[in-house]
Amino acid sequence: MKKIAYALSIIVICSGIAYGMVNFGKVYDTVALRAQFMYAYAHFTIYRIWDGNWNDNYYVALASDNASELGIPVLLYHGIVTTPDRFSLTQGQFANHMQALKEAGYQTISMTELSDYLRGEQVELPPRPFVLTFDDGRKDSFFGANPILALYGFQATMFLPTMLFDTEKRKNSYYLSVSDIDDMANNGRWEIESHAIQKNGGYVPIDAVGGMGYLLSNREWRFDLGRLETQEEYRTRIAQELVGSWVRITARTGKTPVAFSYPFGDFGQQTTNNPDAKDTILDIVGDYYPLAFRQVWPSDSGYTLNYPGEDTRILRRIEPSPTLSGKGLVQALQDGSTKKLPYTDDFGTNEGWKVTWGKVTINDTHSELSIKGSGSGAFIFLDGSYPWGDYQFTLSAKHATDTVVTLVGRYVNPENFTTCVFDGRGVWIEETKDGVATDSTGTSLTMGDNISVTYGLRAVGNTFGCERNGELITSLQFNATELPEKGGIGIQIWSPQSGGASLSLLHLRVDPLTSWEEKLREMPKTILATSTIEKSPIKTAPIIQKQSVIAKPNSDAGQGADVSTTPLPPKVENIDVVQETPPPPPDKPIVLFDDSGIAKPFTEYFSGIEGWRAVGGKVVTTPAGFLLQTATDTTSALYVLRGSESWSDYITRATVRWVSGSTFSIIARRTSDRDYMECAFIRGSSSGSVIIYAYENGIRIKLFQSPTKLLLFGNDDYAKASLGTTVKGTTISCDFNNFAVITYDHARLSLVGGVALREWDNTPGNMAAEISSFSVQPIR
Repeated sequence: MKKIAYALSIIVICSGIAYGMVNFGKVYDTVALRAQFMYAYAHFTIYRIWDGNWNDNYYVALASDNASELGIPVLLYHGIVTTPDRFSLTQGQFANHMQALKEAGYQTISMTELSDYLRGEQVELPPRPFVLTFDDGRKDSFFGANPILALYGFQATMFLPTMLFDTEKRKNSYYLSVSDIDDMANNGRWEIESHAIQKNGGYVPIDAVGGMGYLLSNREWRFDLGRLETQEEYRTRIAQELVGSWVRITARTGKTPVAFSYPFGDFGQQTTNNPDAKDTILDIVGDYYPLAFRQVWPSDSGYTLNYPGEDTRILRRIEPSPTLSGKGLVQALQDGSTKKLPYTDDFGTNEGWKVTWGKVTINDTHSELSIKGSGSGAFIFLDGSYPWGDYQFTLSAKHATDTVVTLVGRYVNPENFTTCVFDGRGVWIEETKDGVATDSTGTSLTMGDNISVTYGLRAVGNTFGCERNGELITSLQFNATELPEKGGIGIQIWSPQSGGASLSLLHLRVDPLTSWEEKLREMPKTILATSTIEKSPIKTAPIIQKQSVIAKPNSDAGQGADVSTTPLPPKVENIDVVQETPPPPPDKPIVLFDDSGIAKPFTEYFSGIEGWRAVGGKVVTTPAGFLLQTATDTTSALYVLRGSESWSDYITRATVRWVSGSTFSIIARRTSDRDYMECAFIRGSSSGSVIIYAYENGIRIKLFQSPTKLLLFGNDDYAKASLGTTVKGTTISCDFNNFAVITYDHARLSLVGGVALREWDNTPGNMAAEISSFSVQPIR
């Protein structure tokens, strides 16, 4: 049998050489390239004989990827030329890429198969699938790639600007002619998808002097009317561009396109004159194309592969450079492939970490993450970790002086992730959603300098926790729809000193977790956030599962109000523990209705403060009222109105002059120092926001946040405003200058409870506000 096999091999080699000479001799322009194809053809033919498998799936045994965690790469090429440039490779370079992919067991799939898979439909895929695409409808890409595709049994997609359908361009040496396009559509190796119409090359005038901008993201200058097009005109033009291309391809090929490629990779993020462009483009694209692509790699802070559950309107494509070898391309795909749990890394080599900013230096025993140049931070994330769901992430490292260390979990993209921040203040949980960082919760804790520490991050379901040296320091529970169900890991450092931060990465381990409670039983002890470093740690209260609630608009809100009807889901946080003396005996109730049922509104002008009880902080009487201020060793202050505990439905109003600090709150339905509702008015340097919190047994639950930036108190440090709450039944609203800013219906809201005022700022002693009047109007 061996003699027969050897004889067959010789015959195959000869026939392969002959076939290569006949079929490829006129296509390729160098002797070396012809020899490469002769070798490749004979090599793969022999491989099929010895493997005993003559079908196109002969390579399947080479791969062992887990299909349930499969990420799919999409490659992008532009042209195949004799002299490489930024957008084009030579035919030899492209052939080298394809041969390396074939030998590594990769096989192309169609756009329809990709669409079905990413949308969760049943589809059979090879173990290592990838999608091969070309942009622009260039003649050199079709004629240069087509014989290589035939050799390796690959298929490809051409994203075509459909302006090419308008005229016959046989004499055009750059773009495909209509006849070329027809041949491509019928040869069985190519799919034709949309690259818009691009009648004017992808640009439109954007000002009166003829400046040009990308056609999708910019409003066009109407020379006939002497103005920019309106938003309605813009939307109509974009719809005509995207839908028109879809219609043209369908009519010409008889096949409905399923994918769109953004010209210049611009889906609205590169606009010059239209901030609403992205929302408009994605809205229209999603109505007609199941898939839409941008080109982002390798200089990108996103994952290499595409996964089910991601936004299919902004999928990623890999654009190999002319300097990248076939071996390098395969290595890049393997670095970006899905990592399996449990996962460990001793940082002796780079196993798929992508550097977004900063730099990583790899040594024999560890890696050093440091700031590059005069920057102030560095960030890396593990490519291929996106499919991870519930896990515990621990990092053994040694940090330098003044280095803030951050573990990143559930990393979806640069705009969506959650972090455990370890800094001089302690340990803090922060969430970034759609590019906006939310407020944080955490524990004050001395970190120390130049010490080896094991940092930890835990994500289970909708619960997030931070650990240090094996101890759970703080935890937070999100609503399931607020925290992503899956996402990878990253490491970030920062220093207030330019170029000063560094972190020696010694060992990393990520273990799968199945339940939060199971992991809690394994922990030696648990620490709750305290308001100052000097306070003794105590055990955390149990995590409370939250019910779904629906926000309702406040019908009493005025026209100028920013009233939201779509709530941010609840999340649970550990809160600052305020040390207080045992509660005094019950106070004499303050009644809001007399015996005959007539309303008796409560008004306080603060000629004295006998009716109020201070819990933390300090109070100073002023000619206008009183100044409520956090103490020099505390971050919060609470001022409780005695005798209001039995109140039910009411409206509160406080006239507040903001002196300094970040957060002033009106508290309603307060039944104890650990159970109440809070409207937190947060003032930033240029804008602010309003958040509704529920406190239940000392656990803070974030219910709703104003979705837009609000101008609170203007830019005047001493400006006055009216802050208040309205509570009726299970509904609470936060009111600013007598307008309801946000409203929320909370199913577990206590139907009775008193009022209080609260202040908070991250810096002890920094928050101060003067309150000149406080009134309560009962509601029937």
